[in-house]
Amino acid sequence: PAALRAAEAPSPREFAAGAEVRMTRAELLAHSGLSATSLAELEQFGLLTAGPGGYFDADAAHVASMSAELLTEGLEPRHLRSFRTAADREATLITQLVSAQARQRDPDARERAGAEAAQLAATVLRLHSQLVKAGLRRDLGR
Repeated sequence: PAALRAAEAPSPREFAAGAEVRMTRAELLAHSGLSATSLAELEQFGLLTAGPGGYFDADAAHVASMSAELLTEGLEPRHLRSFRTAADREATLITQLVSAQARQRDPDARERAGAEAAQLAATVLRLHSQLVKAGLRRDLGR
């Protein structure tokens, strides 16, 4: 039934490496709308990390933009630390599930492990979305 449709989440394809992006700190600030202070705090709390040469990648740009949206709504960078912790736990669990296959010498096995990890991550994110929806309904009485 249509009433049983699950929450939307990224597809496994979205976990593949995209085009390489290298943004300077100034470019990241301009792109995301973050202040320099907020960016420094997000780095302090582990949400953003510059890569080699001090450049930020596409993932960092997305995290910065989404963080800026949440900061605009009144959250502070320290509040976002729990998202980092939860994401790290989920990633660690998925990595454990595919680690035996990923350690094999066969490149095809490693590729299959990556595909399986992407599928698992998409399912985990759908579950997470559904749990957040249920929590909001419970808390807001809807």
